[in-house]
Amino acid sequence: MENVALLVMSCDKYRSAWYPYFELIKKYWPDHPQKVYLSAETRSYRTAGIDIITINSNCVEPWSKRLYDVLNHISEEYIIFSLEDFFLLGQVDSKRIKDCLIWMHENESIAECRFSTFETVESGERYKSSDFRICPKEHRYRIDTQFALWRKSFLISILNQNETPWQFEGRASERSRTLHNKLLWFSPADPSNISTMIVPYYNGWTDGYGIGWGKWRPKNKQWLLQNGIKGVKYSELGTLSENDIERRKKYLYAKPTS
Repeated sequence: MENVALLVMSCDKYRSAWYPYFELIKKYWPDHPQKVYLSAETRSYRTAGIDIITINSNCVEPWSKRLYDVLNHISEEYIIFSLEDFFLLGQVDSKRIKDCLIWMHENESIAECRFSTFETVESGERYKSSDFRICPKEHRYRIDTQFALWRKSFLISILNQNETPWQFEGRASERSRTLHNKLLWFSPADPSNISTMIVPYYNGWTDGYGIGWGKWRPKNKQWLLQNGIKGVKYSELGTLSENDIERRKKYLYAKPTS
């Protein structure tokens, strides 16, 4: 894990997620990169066992400007990008992450190895007979904010410093289509099989873990307690109810009226 850092992009509002996030990192990713950076506006966080470097920034800056500034404070060439609510559900496969680092070191055209299986690219060309495929240029969201290993210089190059995370995903995807870099997406035969994931986490809109619509998803508490993580400040954000989720599902997946 040399020359690679873990970057956790967050904000003061979601500070209650930092404690469970890093406790799960300790348990399920003990050989994580030694350099760990946390981005927030004014708050910082410390915990035994992980040397967390907090990078604070101006509260009024757009998300992409904060990301740009953070990346320029990091000396490592490669970044493993995460959000603060990507809660681990099992052991991280560090060997395959190291394989990705080797590929990127050997082939400068590879800009990203995406670890999420929330969406895969079955139509893409398989890379080196692995479970990674080259994301086609026509894919709607070639760039996103899921768990991934990035070449830092490429991530900096596709940022527009005035964009929100959602604007970044759409507009950076458009910008990336004119470039010749390869984006490798982990696309196993069974994307839902936790045991085959490189970084096992799931942040599905309606049945995942972490934070959704600014509140805790209801499945978090049982999982965190199962891992001995108590004292999480759920009241700071509140928790989604089943009725909240059903209403949002109807809104998200409603068929357009003619």
